[in-house]
Amino acid sequence: MQSLREPRALIWDDRLTNDDKAFVATLNEALRQLSEKRAVEITVSGPLARSKIAWKLVSYQHALLHRIVALIDGAAIARNNRSTFLSRRG
Repeated sequence: MQSLREPRALIWDDRLTNDDKAFVATLNEALRQLSEKRAVEITVSGPLARSKIAWKLVSYQHALLHRIVALIDGAAIARNNRSTFLSRRG
């Protein structure tokens, strides 16, 4: 069975305030939950076998879910590597 790579979480560092650390923890938890919902394969059975529209909606839902997780993963990689385009200037 195929498995999906776990996305990278945002890492807390000296650039974050305590309020930001709480927000990062919330973001990481949301990312974990979204990642768990991603499907590797969509089986056309049950209600999906009876409705082409339902099958297309589920396929679209999972495509968006995979893309959202990938975008958050990319942002976390950039932030964790101290990429300048995501750094806040104060």
